[in-house]
Amino acid sequence: MIQLRADGGIRSELLAAAMAIAVMGIALLVVPIPRESGEEAPAGDWLILRNESILMYEKLILRNELRRRVVDYVYIVVPRNTSFQKCYIKELKPGIFELRVDEDGNTFAVVRMEAEPGERVVIEAAFRIVKAEYKVLWENVKTAWPRLDDARRLSGPTAVWNVDNSTLRDLAELYGAGDEPLEVVRGLAEWIKAHLDYRVLGTRLGSDHAILRIGGSLVVRGDCVEVCDVLVTLARIRGIPARAAFGFLLSYRDERMWLNFTREEGEELLSHWGGHMWPQVLIEPLGWIDVELLEGGEVKVGDYSWRHVLLGVEETRYYGTTLSNFCIPGSLTLEYVEVSFRSEEG
Repeated sequence: MIQLRADGGIRSELLAAAMAIAVMGIALLVVPIPRESGEEAPAGDWLILRNESILMYEKLILRNELRRRVVDYVYIVVPRNTSFQKCYIKELKPGIFELRVDEDGNTFAVVRMEAEPGERVVIEAAFRIVKAEYKVLWENVKTAWPRLDDARRLSGPTAVWNVDNSTLRDLAELYGAGDEPLEVVRGLAEWIKAHLDYRVLGTRLGSDHAILRIGGSLVVRGDCVEVCDVLVTLARIRGIPARAAFGFLLSYRDERMWLNFTREEGEELLSHWGGHMWPQVLIEPLGWIDVELLEGGEVKVGDYSWRHVLLGVEETRYYGTTLSNFCIPGSLTLEYVEVSFRSEEG
């Protein structure tokens, strides 16, 4: 493990660390790193990093189910660049029509596809991702509440985060007490984990419908999506900017995942698919911090493992579930996806 000293601002130290972990190579594109808000660093030893590089291969099969020829523009999420992750596009077939960035800073490769009625077409992509697992040494960090402009911008309601729901507001008040934001986030996350009725849903309920009363007690019912949506909502109610991160949670560094959309699956899809969603909270003076409730037996705040591969985030936009948020077609129908990961280490 590499322990870094943060003697200056995170904008210089952390981004410099991120640049240092990149292994130089030839790539078709380096997507620029967006500036994140709230990035000031404390003094002292506060962060542990471990770096690695992986290759990600993606194969998408789409079908034209219409009775006419289709010219479609398919949006493929390019793994997001952050202080802890850097992505290179190595290959994309049949080719990039253009790159677009949405309001939340996510990058999409737009691919132009043509298909006759009933025809299947294939998109293949390869990415090189240099990323770091990290652990914040909270005992060496003095956290602070967010700036007012960040709180206003990133604590409001969305289609899946209803901060005005009375039940959620009561829960936030009861279990989100604390004098500093880290204490608040941990309290809310611990309540969710202790009251989770985990079920693979394949749809997105939103925080309103993820909270149920069973046997006189409130529970959170759903999978990683509902866990994320409820924590993001509760944190926003308490005035802490929060958002959803989506991507993959790996079981192995070399792994193959797949989804067949032509058939319905329940719990069994966990055996061959690792799509994942998790919360991020803005804790000053560090910036965006990952929160994980479903990896191991305890809540992890600022303890981000090698198993995570980040594709994008939702701050104001809504991209659906972990079964669909990586590819957005227009007229074509996504039938099959295969994603493979391979470590470059050794």
